[in-house]
Amino acid sequence: MTRLRDNIEQALTQSHAQYESLEQSSLALNDVGESYTSLDSMLASSRELLGNLMRSQKSDTWYLQTTFYMLLSTLAWLVFRRFLYGPLWLLVWLPFKLVFRTTVGVGNAVIKSGGLSSPADPAHADQEKVSVDGLPDDSLPTVRVGEEKEIPKSGSDPDLLIEKVGKIVDEGGEKPGETPVVDDQAAQDASGEKDEL
Repeated sequence: MTRLRDNIEQALTQSHAQYESLEQSSLALNDVGESYTSLDSMLASSRELLGNLMRSQKSDTWYLQTTFYMLLSTLAWLVFRRFLYGPLWLLVWLPFKLVFRTTVGVGNAVIKSGGLSSPADPAHADQEKVSVDGLPDDSLPTVRVGEEKEIPKSGSDPDLLIEKVGKIVDEGGEKPGETPVVDDQAAQDASGEKDEL
């Protein structure tokens, strides 16, 4: 009987020790679970912090790059304005401007004058008439350039020349005591005619 009681007491003590160790392990597990939840919350907060840092770093880099490029462009503009603007204006822009204005002026003058036409072109010679102040109409004698006209030769028809001289003498109206008025050209032609005869 005593032996059975000793065995029961021994089993009770063992079960009591196992119960205490189970409670201790459950407490330890609760502590580990709490530490894991705190670690999860810390990881989530660190992830948000890291995202904020990345966004701010990108914006800071963009601001830094933009400022750097603006500084470079300002320096380039200052160098251009200080050293290159004057010579480029004198050597490139001013001649280009003068050539352009001259071309435009000549073009306007050609357009106002009615276009270019060659004076030796017979098709344009008949069409172009220049108006001159003081001339009443087209009845004035004109000379046409480029047209062939038959000119009588002095040696070919002597009768014609003699008739001309006679008409001039008759028109001059001879009066007694006056010498007849004869055209110099007709007199020279007549003298040339006599020499040939």
